Amino acid sequence: MLGSDSKTGNGEPNRQQSRPHFDEIYELYWKELYEVAYRRLPMAADAEDMLQDLFLSLLKNPSVIAKEGSIRAYLHKALKGRVIDFYRKSLLKETFESYSALSAAGHTNHPDTYLMHKELETLLEKEIGGMPERMQTVFLMSRKGMLSNEEIAHELNISHQTVRNQISAAIKRIRKALYQYNLAHDAGTRMILAVTAVLLTPR
Repeated sequence: MLGSDSKTGNGEPNRQQSRPHFDEIYELYWKELYEVAYRRLPMAADAEDMLQDLFLSLLKNPSVIAKEGSIRAYLHKALKGRVIDFYRKSLLKETFESYSALSAAGHTNHPDTYLMHKELETLLEKEIGGMPERMQTVFLMSRKGMLSNEEIAHELNISHQTVRNQISAAIKRIRKALYQYNLAHDAGTRMILAVTAVLLTPR
């Protein structure tokens, strides 16, 4: 709680009145959240843009301020979700840009290349998005966040072995999904290898 609840006329707490106004929330938490985002994102501009979007969403949905028991916890959870989403989208974009480059160079010749590209993009987004939260976070920090296993363990306050286990489990899930897609669509070895190489190789 950020302040004691005032009472309404019927004796019930008025939670809306007990919350700081938006400007106060911004002043209280912007620096703290920026430091977290700055550590986890590749560029300061990315951290600034992400916080701008986060606070803008809060401004557009002020009911959150009244509903949440801890505004600080809500903001950190929302930021964490945005960081994960940033890396997921960035990794998928890089994966298919690399594959598109191979296609343009004539290294793939499947007649339905574009359709498979979109299907694989949807498949991988679903597979990564469906991972348990910790697995997804560790995998993306490793593959796109350019962090070593030791750095991830320190950042998330988990053991080095847990990091290795989570990455291994994530890779198995993705490889299985790609293998099943290849069997069902006869996508061709070059295409699957191109996607797999980009997606599963640590940065």
